[in-house]
Amino acid sequence: MSLRRRLSAESEPLPEVDPLSPPDPRPASDPGDLRVETLFINLFSSVPDGVCILDKSLRIVRMNSVMKRWFGLTDQVEGRPCSDVFPAGSTPCLQCPSRKALDTGEMHSIIFPTTFADGDGESWIEIFSYPIREESSGSIAGVILHMLDVTERITAERDLRKERDLFAGIAEASPSGIVRVSREGVITFANRRAAEILERPVPEIIGMRFDSPDWGMEAAHPGADEAAGRISFGDLPVRMMEDRKMPVFNILCPVTMKDGRRKTLSLNAAPLDDPNGRRDGLISTVDDVTDTLDIRESLLRNEQFNNAILAESPIGVSVRSSTGRLLSCNRAWQEIWGLSDEEVRIDMETPRPFLQLDESDRYLQDWIPRIRHVYEKGGSLHVPEMRTLSTREDSAVWISQRFYSILDSKGAVDRVVILTEDISEQKAAQMALKESEERYRTLTEASHDLIFALDCDGIVHFVNSAAAKALDLPLEEIMGRNRSELFDAARSEKHTKVIDEIVSSKKSAYIEDEYTFPSGFRWLSIWLVPLENVSGDKPGVFGVARDISDRVEAERREASLREQLNFSQRMESIGRLAGGVAHDFNNLLTVILGHIELALECTPPGPHPVRASLMEIRKAGDRARDLTRQLLAFGRSQVLVMKEIDLNEVIRGFSSIVARLIGEDVRIDLDLDPSLGRIKADPGQIEQVVMNIVINSRDAMPDGGSIRIATRAVIRDSRPDDCGAASGPERWAELTISDTGTGIDEEALPHVFEPFFTTKETGKGTGLGLSTVYGIVNQHEGLINVRSGPGEGTSFTIMLPMPGGAAGGGAEPGAPANRRNGKAASVMAVVEDPAVRGLVCGVLRRGGYRVVEVEDPRTAAVRAGSEGPVDLLITDLVMNGMSGADAAGGVKAVCPSARVLFISGLRAGTQAADPLPESSSFLKKPFTATRLLEAVRKSLDRDERPGGGTHAPAGGLR
Repeated sequence: MSLRRRLSAESEPLPEVDPLSPPDPRPASDPGDLRVETLFINLFSSVPDGVCILDKSLRIVRMNSVMKRWFGLTDQVEGRPCSDVFPAGSTPCLQCPSRKALDTGEMHSIIFPTTFADGDGESWIEIFSYPIREESSGSIAGVILHMLDVTERITAERDLRKERDLFAGIAEASPSGIVRVSREGVITFANRRAAEILERPVPEIIGMRFDSPDWGMEAAHPGADEAAGRISFGDLPVRMMEDRKMPVFNILCPVTMKDGRRKTLSLNAAPLDDPNGRRDGLISTVDDVTDTLDIRESLLRNEQFNNAILAESPIGVSVRSSTGRLLSCNRAWQEIWGLSDEEVRIDMETPRPFLQLDESDRYLQDWIPRIRHVYEKGGSLHVPEMRTLSTREDSAVWISQRFYSILDSKGAVDRVVILTEDISEQKAAQMALKESEERYRTLTEASHDLIFALDCDGIVHFVNSAAAKALDLPLEEIMGRNRSELFDAARSEKHTKVIDEIVSSKKSAYIEDEYTFPSGFRWLSIWLVPLENVSGDKPGVFGVARDISDRVEAERREASLREQLNFSQRMESIGRLAGGVAHDFNNLLTVILGHIELALECTPPGPHPVRASLMEIRKAGDRARDLTRQLLAFGRSQVLVMKEIDLNEVIRGFSSIVARLIGEDVRIDLDLDPSLGRIKADPGQIEQVVMNIVINSRDAMPDGGSIRIATRAVIRDSRPDDCGAASGPERWAELTISDTGTGIDEEALPHVFEPFFTTKETGKGTGLGLSTVYGIVNQHEGLINVRSGPGEGTSFTIMLPMPGGAAGGGAEPGAPANRRNGKAASVMAVVEDPAVRGLVCGVLRRGGYRVVEVEDPRTAAVRAGSEGPVDLLITDLVMNGMSGADAAGGVKAVCPSARVLFISGLRAGTQAADPLPESSSFLKKPFTATRLLEAVRKSLDRDERPGGGTHAPAGGLR
């Protein structure tokens, strides 16, 4: 069967009639077809390349032996799809040229790497796919694959590409510009450096003619190669084309750039030949030698100037032969040694057949063997400092010398150059510096301040003895250690930032901080200044630290005293206001309570709506009276009944009452010092203090707890530090009341003694409990302090002064010895407030007393003389225009036997412990009619006691 018929039989059926051409009249067994197919088969088998025929389904119809050998295939491959031979994931199948040839009807090719079955290593195949068309119909019946082994070509192309890349890399890395010029004189390559030198981009350079006038190049002149003659820059390619013997040469070309600047370019050109030996162009390096030529010319111009500089150099320069004869010297050397021109001339002309040191060289001393070695063997030597031992007045005292040997062509010493520097002034400065350092060392060691030096890493490079003593370490154990090893980590980290800022900003800094030393905590004031060089090239800081612990403590004490003073002044102002309000309110309450009592007497007993209302008004008045008493206590305006008492007995007797008030879930523990002496105080007010504090403690322990009440005797030279610094008695009774409650937070603690300040819910506290305590303690000339914290409980410490003498009981008033008939008594009422005066006079008249009503206290004495005698004077203690004591004194001058009953809600302007005038009693406002009558009766019935003094007031004062 013919090949074409096999393609048709193994693929889709071919149409029997070609619509574009007449049918083939020859039978299938035409001898002509057989000859053609035979010829095709011979050609198919004899070609050295791989050949394969595929049908339309890409099945293998035939494959020649070359291709089978390449891929290790047999005849059984024919009839199989080509994808069985070449896996679908391989490069040929992914970019199948045969499929493309079938789809487009055109030839397609692909190059891909492979490995031959009979070969080693990687090989490259190029496939050409040609579509096979039916003669009759023109349709595509299959594909002929022509495979070429292009391994050598690919390898050669790779090598060529590597060479080109290597050349391009060398060219781009070259410090010189490189250009390639074709035989026609056109630039075909330029590297980046050439573009920089020519100040044009590479794309603009490529394609320009070498002889273009745009370059701005002038006629070149010979460079290194004198044979080049004077030629034009643009003529260079032509000359090389014409003269094959033209050598590689260098020319210098002056160039005028676009902006008018002038450059000198150096071109090193070499011809290029093609593989046939024909001149193909040239390659040239391009260098900008403008600066080099300028430097060379400058060196030539400055050579004489440099010689002049050497001659005038302050460093002495001398040159001697290997035997020591002076060959040359400059003026500085002559002046250093103080030599005259004649002495120099003699030294130069004196022959020295061998090296011999004379008397003038004795200053070299221990350096002589090493200097002789330089003269004889060569090398160099630096003598940093030597004393010249010269007696000449104008010569140097201290010098520094450097010896350099110069060898001849045989390696022997030809001459020695000696550089001599006069360091007399430097040496004097060094000695002065050393003396200064010694003085500084003495100063630092004598200083009580802590002096130190640190580098930027915190390493200690210097400390004085005071610092070492403070650290309790020897100096050698401190030097070289890091500062963080000597102080706590937190403070070291903090100060590291300060030191870094000082080093970076080069600005001084001042800090004050507390440090831990072996001897305890100390406050230091530290001045830190930057140092350029502490050790080597490291910057650092220099510090001076002074112990300011005493000053800080004094400042703290002063701040505490200032705060105490401000608090006292604030509380004093509030107390005055509270006392004034309470005084006026007491007058109103006296009238209200008095008239309520009178009204109740007029109301029939038993259930009655008016009587019930009056009773409620009296209850409200009683509560208001208690409130004013608290205000008076806070303002230290109430009258105290001062006497010597046993504080332990008062607390012990009152504790049972307190225990019933606070409930069973709170325990009271007493810790009373049996050696505690007696104090002078009002026992009722002391009980009030204990009561108010204990009630606050109970409210702070909703789930129960314990309250500790303790006393002890304290002996101090002055008031305790936490209570103030004012002078006071040396002997104190300390009363401490502490609880296990919730405590007081830091924000509320400073306000606990302020009136009306409370942390309790609305309606559960007036805010006067602790302010009353504060007023009572201050009225007793005592001190109070509170310590507390959230969850830590609260502790109140009260300090009360103890009398200096022996303890003794207070004098109790004696029993009345002379009782009078009250109805016959004459009572004078000197009361400033009209309402209170009317109430007092009305009650007295109802009680059967003869009443003399006085409005102006200044007329009391006159009225007593005209309406007397007066048995009892009732007067306000404090009045406008005249005090109650002065009014009583005037009345008693007229009626010496008259008793006095003072009434008041406060004692403004007087000391709480001052005694009342003799033969006097006291009734505190507000009072009721019954209390008034009782006080009047007791005042009239009591006997005078010789010596006067303070007596217990009539009626209870608590």
